[in-house]
Amino acid sequence: MTILDEGGWMYGVGVDLGTSFAAAAVAHAGALDMVRLGGQAVVTPSAAYLDENGKLLTGEVADRLGLQDSSRVAREFKRRLGDPTPVILAGAPHSPTALMAALLRSIMDSVSQARGGQPDHIVLTHPAVWGPYRREQFAAIPPLAGLPRPSSPHAGPATPESGGPTVHTVTEPVAAATYYCSTHPLPPDGLLAVYDLGGGTFDSAVVRNGDGGIEIVGTPEGIEWLGGADFDQAILDHVNRQLGGAINKLDPADPGTAALLAVVQRECVLAKEALSTRLQADVSVPLPDGVRHVTITRDTFEKTITPSLDATVEAFRRTLTTAGIVPQDLTAVLLVGGSSQIPRVTEVLRDTLRRPILINTHPKHAVALGAAMLSADALASRTISAAPRPERRTIVGAALPAGPPEAGSAGVEAATAATALPPRAPEDAGAVPDKREQAPTALVPVRRRSRSLHVLLPAIVVLAALLGVSFLVAPKLWTGGTPVCGTADAALNRPVTASSTEGAGFVAANAVDGDTNSRWSSTVGDPQWLQIDLGSSVDVCGVSIQWESAYATAFQIQLSTDGVNWASVYSTTTGGGGAQNLTVSGTGRYVRVHGTARASGYGYSIWDVDVHTSGSAATNVALPGTANPVSVSPTGPAPTERAPHTPTPPAPGRIESSQKAQVPAKSSPTPSKTVPPGSTSVIRSVATGLCVDSNDDPAMALNGMPLGGHAFASGCHGETSQKWREGPPLSRDTAPGPDWYRLLDQLTGFCLDSNHDGAIYTLPCANGNGYQLWQRVSKPRPATGAMPSGTVVAYRNMATDRCISLSASDKTLRTLPCPSGNKWPASMLFRR
Repeated sequence: MTILDEGGWMYGVGVDLGTSFAAAAVAHAGALDMVRLGGQAVVTPSAAYLDENGKLLTGEVADRLGLQDSSRVAREFKRRLGDPTPVILAGAPHSPTALMAALLRSIMDSVSQARGGQPDHIVLTHPAVWGPYRREQFAAIPPLAGLPRPSSPHAGPATPESGGPTVHTVTEPVAAATYYCSTHPLPPDGLLAVYDLGGGTFDSAVVRNGDGGIEIVGTPEGIEWLGGADFDQAILDHVNRQLGGAINKLDPADPGTAALLAVVQRECVLAKEALSTRLQADVSVPLPDGVRHVTITRDTFEKTITPSLDATVEAFRRTLTTAGIVPQDLTAVLLVGGSSQIPRVTEVLRDTLRRPILINTHPKHAVALGAAMLSADALASRTISAAPRPERRTIVGAALPAGPPEAGSAGVEAATAATALPPRAPEDAGAVPDKREQAPTALVPVRRRSRSLHVLLPAIVVLAALLGVSFLVAPKLWTGGTPVCGTADAALNRPVTASSTEGAGFVAANAVDGDTNSRWSSTVGDPQWLQIDLGSSVDVCGVSIQWESAYATAFQIQLSTDGVNWASVYSTTTGGGGAQNLTVSGTGRYVRVHGTARASGYGYSIWDVDVHTSGSAATNVALPGTANPVSVSPTGPAPTERAPHTPTPPAPGRIESSQKAQVPAKSSPTPSKTVPPGSTSVIRSVATGLCVDSNDDPAMALNGMPLGGHAFASGCHGETSQKWREGPPLSRDTAPGPDWYRLLDQLTGFCLDSNHDGAIYTLPCANGNGYQLWQRVSKPRPATGAMPSGTVVAYRNMATDRCISLSASDKTLRTLPCPSGNKWPASMLFRR
């Protein structure tokens, strides 16, 4: 979102100084980009380290050095802001304000270096629950970082002093809602609740789409000492109990104890993150007498944190009370913050509030992205008020007529993820400006009540917005004909070789089997490598690695077309292990993870490697399952042992929402009252005893982009892939009665979908035309034989008027025409 005038580039920055992590985003060239703040990371630890020369280091470097000497490192100092008691680093006192200023200065240096010059406007965010004293302390941070003191966000367009940037502050809920509403506009006066569970604090607020944009309603609530760090501590306490208090018995005076505890704490963080997708996680504890392993299950973890989550719900309810509203008044509840991704959070809120729960496309980045958008708004206001109106306005190559935009016209373009432009080098005095970047451009004020809010995008970005609507995070998309990075794992079960293996149980194939409970492990020594054959040359856009605790501090991602000549597309010497999602760009048949330095005395150990490839982004497309037909094609059969049935793509001609009420009433048995909305259980076939299962192997492709997953029948094992939640329809669905639900798979986050040909599959929970709506009918009487025991139901699809069927003859999951009365074949009966 760049303004170009005679002085050159102008850009805005949003900074989120979080308790555990900090992030920054820039509004530049019509797009929003997260700034890399260390290596390949777009977030950096909120840590400060005092080196032996008395210099404060921050971010990743501080966090890493702190593992060696805990007396010199400070973390989570945002919690201490306003506390007169100093933070002691190596015997020297430092105020929390000074530590936050050092972190901000480091972030702004990274931003200026990446963009080739300092920004023109900066928006800093803070918790909405802070009172005047904490806000005053926060306002003192920018001057200590060499920036101007912040102005009020309501003071009007700011004027820079001496050519420097201007600064103002906004609350974190307003920033997060601004970003979300840029692609999911609220109706006029629509209400959105923000539930922000971060690393160290919890905040809740209600915002409204008012005449002046997003505004807070009522009084925000918060819990200062509650967040992901406390959940990490809960896991550490569990590990200590399982080891009979061995961790507490360690000698705190031993220099090696601090480093050991840091390793254990990192293991607990990785376990917490793993439990979001796995039923159990292993924590390795390097004690003086050897490495011990403790397993924690998701059930144990959720029982531990449920009282804390209940406290957040109570604070959230107080927020609604001060706003004078009830949950039914809300359009939705928006989850923000890394800890909001814990599955139990969604379950508790959905069961308690019975409102749509939305996970932001980038829950860890939303605050910084929204702040960057507000920064661009401030620059737009400044430019329009101070500069003569140009004859034409050009926004990323799209020419608009001169004059103020009409209501409903496209505003400033914003992409949730965009290909970053090369950094602009600083211009020497007297240098001739680059005329290629001198198109006359100006921005217009953001009108958040316009449906085209911040969007002047190809229709593919509308698809991206839809993919972020419910219970999932959208894949990375780019606009305009450039590649789309898919979510499918191109490395899954592909041939793989390695430089060495530790033993028979740690073979290379474990890293590509899709099972994060098995791993490849090398022998001790450097270098070591893992090489995957994708079968043919493809455009590789991303590689995800889940390291075990024996990770690489230095490694490269390399591509090759022949397996002999290699090109490095990613390199780091500061790897931190854990889950790494790396953006790369290159073409090759072979992908190699090449490690050159280890973090421990063991070899290299990897749970899982995923490779993501690019497709072609087309314009004017619609999501499969909408009223507008699209070109989709199956991606090929899933592994036969998991998905014996490959669904047919959705057929054209799906009915419009106005036709939904035409489902024949004669075939609707008595509505069910047995299981309330939001209940989760398996769907077990009466005829076969098999359960409805799901995976995230893409069931189809939309213009080259893998989409959705398979639904199939398999033996009942009770894992999350077989647990389906009867969730309420999205607000835009117009169900004909109270017993119509979306069936949400608890593993993939996708909803059960179908077409007129009888195929059943899963897709993102974004379709609003009935293909994801299922009527749960109770007491369906079998056509022959006695009524089966237990709770027996049948499911009818709203759009097709076909019912789910699982035949004993071929054990294929499909839909067939529903019976005209209340006599049902056994193949359509299911126990819940």
